[in-house]
Amino acid sequence: MSLYGALFPETVETQSLTPVSPRIEGYGLAADLASLVALQRASAAGTLVLGAADTLLEALAGLTPPQP
Repeated sequence: MSLYGALFPETVETQSLTPVSPRIEGYGLAADLASLVALQRASAAGTLVLGAADTLLEALAGLTPPQP
């Protein structure tokens, strides 16, 4: 038992041991790395979409309505 567990047993007993990303049985680290890569790619795609939307809004803001 760790020193922390000896000092604060109620914290250790109630603490969840579930990992942030569930591991696929038999794959372990490879599955964790694959999920991190997928998360990074999704984040990059989201950043790209937000950047394009921001550029479009700036372009639309620069347009002036036609004068009669």
